[in-house]
Amino acid sequence: MNFETTFILGAFLLVMSILDMKHKKMPSIIPTTAILLGLVWISIENPANLIYGFMGLTFGVLLYEFNYLTGLADLKGIVIIALTFSCLNHFFALITLTTSLGLFYQWGWSYFKPNDKEVSFVPLLFLVFVVITGLRLLL
Repeated sequence: MNFETTFILGAFLLVMSILDMKHKKMPSIIPTTAILLGLVWISIENPANLIYGFMGLTFGVLLYEFNYLTGLADLKGIVIIALTFSCLNHFFALITLTTSLGLFYQWGWSYFKPNDKEVSFVPLLFLVFVVITGLRLLL
């Protein structure tokens, strides 16, 4: 995955996380546009990355079904992150970081904001994206 694609999809995740933290609502056009843009670029650049996008969709649906994610924007965020992967190790890092950091994030959210039942999960996904991108640059 080239730098430009990763940067643009990361910018979409940043906008999504800011909107999720401030308003708890997100226009569906933002994550959907990011996914479509990623699909077009990736299908031209490296069609094998589409497999990781589909695996991310499957992982996101499972998390959504287990009530781990609170909205479809969270699911779309996972798909956006997975579309940037080029190997299975990155996908395993996504699973590990999302589930482990997500548990602490949800616990902290319920501890510091006990009256707020909806967890803004997209900022955590942005953090996971930054960590995985940093690890890809280092390794």
